[in-house]
Amino acid sequence: MTEFTFTSGIDNFTGPDNTINNFRILNVSDLTSTDVATGGNSTDFLGLAAGAYTQAQFAGVSSMESFGFFGGGAIASSAVLTANIGATASGGRIAITADGSLTLDGSAIGASCGLDFYTQGAMAWIYDITLGAGDDSFSFNSFGPLAGSQFDGGAGSDVMFIGFGAPLGVKIDGNFANIEK
Repeated sequence: MTEFTFTSGIDNFTGPDNTINNFRILNVSDLTSTDVATGGNSTDFLGLAAGAYTQAQFAGVSSMESFGFFGGGAIASSAVLTANIGATASGGRIAITADGSLTLDGSAIGASCGLDFYTQGAMAWIYDITLGAGDDSFSFNSFGPLAGSQFDGGAGSDVMFIGFGAPLGVKIDGNFANIEK
């Protein structure tokens, strides 16, 4: 595994092929439109500190197959993904996890790439998630989302899974659109 940590300066990271590359952003301001982060041909991970990210910040991000938003739920996160992220993902799938409230706009991701959103952690959070034009999925763990959450699968044939240790009677709350299965 190769590790990269973004800094407050201009970063230019290229992960080697045939290895898992782990890219970390410890402060939202460390990811800028001038930074370049390119994963290899394996499953590459981008861990993001909680906070608000703009689409411009992801301009130089490519070949990432997994995104994790981390903040222990104390800070809500938001991000707008770029079409380039989906076009360069190995295997045509991107996993997205969050351990706190998250607003995510993946609508720029084209039909050639599916987005898989997973809830994570031991609490229920509020989500506003829009996935892309591919065949996407939502997976809920033992705690469902809180009332007021919004889920839009976008185009494609999208599916929702309930499980991953969910007890009987878990409540999945929120507004759902464009989820076919």
